[in-house]
Amino acid sequence: MSKWGIHFLSATVMMSTIAGPALAATNVSLIGGILDSCILTLSTPGRLVADDSGMNMTSTAPLGAAAVLAVVATGGRPTVEFTAPTMSLSPGAYAGSPMVAVGYTSLGGANQTMTSGESSYRSNLLLDIVTIDGTITDANGFVAGDYAVSSVATCSQ
Repeated sequence: MSKWGIHFLSATVMMSTIAGPALAATNVSLIGGILDSCILTLSTPGRLVADDSGMNMTSTAPLGAAAVLAVVATGGRPTVEFTAPTMSLSPGAYAGSPMVAVGYTSLGGANQTMTSGESSYRSNLLLDIVTIDGTITDANGFVAGDYAVSSVATCSQ
């Protein structure tokens, strides 16, 4: 046997003696918990402006702006509900008969067309962004002053 063969043999014997079988084993566990939680944050309030006809105050007209609602949930997929919208602010001299509506879309799959009733959707995401538009329609038009559309959003799981 060559000089190198003897050294290789002794190195192999030493390695198998050092590596040997495992003497102890243990189970490694990772444990955690999740609480159902849902937080709604209105990051951007909407802005209503009169359209060209003068019969609509809407967030979809030029210079109008949609409201933006952030939904942050843990646990299950959240359900976001909106109450029927109301005209929550109008000038004292306004005596019209408005129709009020909201509509919304979201990254989590919502696609609600303008509605004057209650509405809801179940998000496909735990972190969702909802874009909400609103409109007030009155065939007789509007008097000068401030107007607002309101709907209460709630989140549940």
